Amino acid sequence: MLTAKSCNDDFTRNHCVMQGKGAYNRTAVVQMTLVDYTAHLLERHMTRFVAAMAPAPCMTLRIADLGASEGRNSVALISLLLQQLEAALPTDIDREYMVFHEDLPENDFDSLLATVNSPASYAHATPHVYTSVIAKSFYERLVPANSIDIFVSYISLHWLSIIPVTLPGNYMALNAPTRAALPDVYARWKAQGHADWVRFLRLRGVELADNGVMCITMAGYADNVIQTAWADVVPRALAECVRLGTLSQVSMDKMTLGGYLRTCDEVRAGVAEVPEFELHECEMIDMPLAVPSAQAGAAFMVATTTPSVVAAMSDVERTDPAFHAMFEAQLALQFDRLVTIDGVSKPIYAHLAMRYLYCALSRRPRIECKAV
Repeated sequence: MLTAKSCNDDFTRNHCVMQGKGAYNRTAVVQMTLVDYTAHLLERHMTRFVAAMAPAPCMTLRIADLGASEGRNSVALISLLLQQLEAALPTDIDREYMVFHEDLPENDFDSLLATVNSPASYAHATPHVYTSVIAKSFYERLVPANSIDIFVSYISLHWLSIIPVTLPGNYMALNAPTRAALPDVYARWKAQGHADWVRFLRLRGVELADNGVMCITMAGYADNVIQTAWADVVPRALAECVRLGTLSQVSMDKMTLGGYLRTCDEVRAGVAEVPEFELHECEMIDMPLAVPSAQAGAAFMVATTTPSVVAAMSDVERTDPAFHAMFEAQLALQFDRLVTIDGVSKPIYAHLAMRYLYCALSRRPRIECKAV
């Protein structure tokens, strides 16, 4: 659900809550493809997990999906995960699955529950599956100790628990040019990104069972033309709203998107501080995004950034339909802006690609961990 405190002023939350009312489910086709794109990596990790369970596989497997939003991507991910587990586990053992979907209390849980319980959901496709939701931040303890076998989190962990310091002027995100222009600010964001990652790992280390596993994707750091152009879409659109009188510069100066894009070296540095975990894989994945039009790109950005934007606005601006119409229209114009890459000029939406960071970890047995 859309709330004024969703993302900026308090920000004691994990990933930024999305727009709500089904908006993310309707526009998340960009994200959906990552489940298929990384299926072989997930399968490799599940094979590792099953091998670690032998010779006595669990009768009940407990799975937690962190950052579920409205559920569209989560249903696809858990469906694939269950298929892979069913194929890898012995066929002569009856199994049950408990699946938890986590997101912030402000999340649109009506949409999430409807999606998880829809006829096309994994909940009906796999026998003996039970579901529940958790309305908390993943920077908090979520479940009892030693109670989860598999954690998955797709495209959520780049959101920080707090904004360490706002970005001045029309800067809104820490892309490569912003980092170079604001080195002191960048240093504070980098420190917060490290602290949040270590905190997340320590919490999951308590909650995971021995030999339990985590498979995580998050937006990864990239320094290239298309990432810079994409990062400029929202601030350019908002600057036009200021110029056209539907947004004040005072409000825009307060707006910051609270995501930090990590490198694999930063992931490894965090894991090194949490001996409970073994990091098996960490890699960057450059994935083209199938965005059919500038309007589709705009709709996706509205769904994912509106809470951060409105949190900094006055009550009058926030409730003004003229602003919201103008914001989406200006986003579409920005996505239609031509960018030249390798000599080829296309609108931004037609060039779009995203760099994701994938990592696979397992939880060392507690006795073994004490000896590390």
